[in-house]
Amino acid sequence: MVSKILVDEEIFDGSPALEGTRITVFEIVAGCDEVGVNVYLEQTPEVDSQSFQQAIEFCQQRACKSQGTFCPGCSLRQQQEGIKSAADFVNQYDTVEFTDSDEVLLGAGTQGGTVMMPGTPEELNKHWRNEDGWRIATLLAKRYGWQS
Repeated sequence: MVSKILVDEEIFDGSPALEGTRITVFEIVAGCDEVGVNVYLEQTPEVDSQSFQQAIEFCQQRACKSQGTFCPGCSLRQQQEGIKSAADFVNQYDTVEFTDSDEVLLGAGTQGGTVMMPGTPEELNKHWRNEDGWRIATLLAKRYGWQS
């Protein structure tokens, strides 16, 4: 089932993702780091071990830089957008509402208006977690005995 990594504007604004899915490279890297590769692969049937290795290599090499697009959650995206945290994002707006939650976050309104975000506030925090995906990928590659 090996899939390749694609950049498609229809998926997370062009974030590098596994072909045929809405799973970003960073989600694969962070998920494997959080729960372990075997558990992640069991919980995510769309990702097989070869696709996992492809995602690790893509991230480790920072292949996203040459394409000018980065994954949500990765510090490279936050550097590109100039936003350091979920709080920075929220403070751009008067209010932030969510499709899957009744919770409304109040911001400082530097740009004004209301923005509707997919998911929940927890997912927003995960999106802006500011982790160095390529470093996590390098550690995973070392842990599993292969380098790109």
